[in-house]
Amino acid sequence: MSANGELAGTTLTLRDEINTLLLYKTDSQTGAKLPGAVFQLYEYSATAPDHLGARVFATQTIQTDASGAYTLYGLTNGMQYVLREVAAPAGYDLAPDTVFTYRDSQQSTPTVSVTVPNTRASLRLRKAD
Repeated sequence: MSANGELAGTTLTLRDEINTLLLYKTDSQTGAKLPGAVFQLYEYSATAPDHLGARVFATQTIQTDASGAYTLYGLTNGMQYVLREVAAPAGYDLAPDTVFTYRDSQQSTPTVSVTVPNTRASLRLRKAD
């Protein structure tokens, strides 16, 4: 170290990794991963009656793949979001909105996951004479 506090021959490298959110769709009873669920992502709004602010990734289709997963990139650390299911897998009801705050894991690859469970659709019939 020199008299003015400089380190000679030292290189500092900072890497910026994109924030990653792993979305999983599962059966609420069995935990099985469910393909084909379609979602929309919104910024959380405390003033909107349904808490839906601006839509995020408006031109992107967020649909779980054959393994029941979808990966989103570029969310803002510390921001609150609302995940809304707009199409459930066949035989399932739409899940209620999921509100979450994105907080990266401070790992070398910041990855956060959200699991949205689904309930099977059902119909109860009662015969009346």
